[in-house]
Amino acid sequence: MKVFNRKSEKGFSLVELAISVTVVGFLIAAVLKGGEVLENARVATTIAQAKSYTVAASTFKELYGAYPGDISDAVIGCDSSCDAGDGDGEIESGAGRNPAWNMALQSDDESFQFWKHLAFTELVSDVQATAEGDDVSDMSFGVTNPKSNMGGGFDVWYDSDFRPDDLNLGRSGHFLRLFNASFNLRPLAAASIDRKMDDGQPYTGQVMSGGSDCVSGTPAIDSNYDTSQAARSCFMFFKFGGRRG
Repeated sequence: MKVFNRKSEKGFSLVELAISVTVVGFLIAAVLKGGEVLENARVATTIAQAKSYTVAASTFKELYGAYPGDISDAVIGCDSSCDAGDGDGEIESGAGRNPAWNMALQSDDESFQFWKHLAFTELVSDVQATAEGDDVSDMSFGVTNPKSNMGGGFDVWYDSDFRPDDLNLGRSGHFLRLFNASFNLRPLAAASIDRKMDDGQPYTGQVMSGGSDCVSGTPAIDSNYDTSQAARSCFMFFKFGGRRG
């Protein structure tokens, strides 16, 4: 008669199972925490970038008496790839004084020359001062415009009637925009940037957002970020001056 050795059939004890589940839980938590740490680092880098560009624009204005891109005289050492602006106090885009908040990159205008002027005066280092841009297809993040680790990058323009999501905010001024060909920020990240820099609200203060899916419900001036939304659905705007300041 064959006798089976029951010791060889012994399974995991409850203690061993509990330890295994705990270890797996720790591993999952570590992965999730790692993703959170990475996202927080991206947020911190984005904030540092936005601040550095607005400070660079203000420093340029103090040194040369006009904003980069708008400056009318050739006092900054531009070569043939760099053009002067009209000196009217507005960094104008190719779409005029009231561009769409979600417009594509513009070229051969003051908002394009803005980055060249900053690069030629060594106030920014993450664009190529001599890069050409004859049409929108020549525009490139990391070449003509600064690149963001959130995806996409930055551009800038003056807006006489800023209306993200077609809301009449009664705002005007110069705006640094963080965007991509499509939306590049999740609402949670946008809300984090807004809280750390401003009031945490998408349509008020100096830091604002655009994108109807970026906010809860129908966009309104008192809307909140929809932080439950996992999709990338936000642009961001950083206001840094009026018509001449």
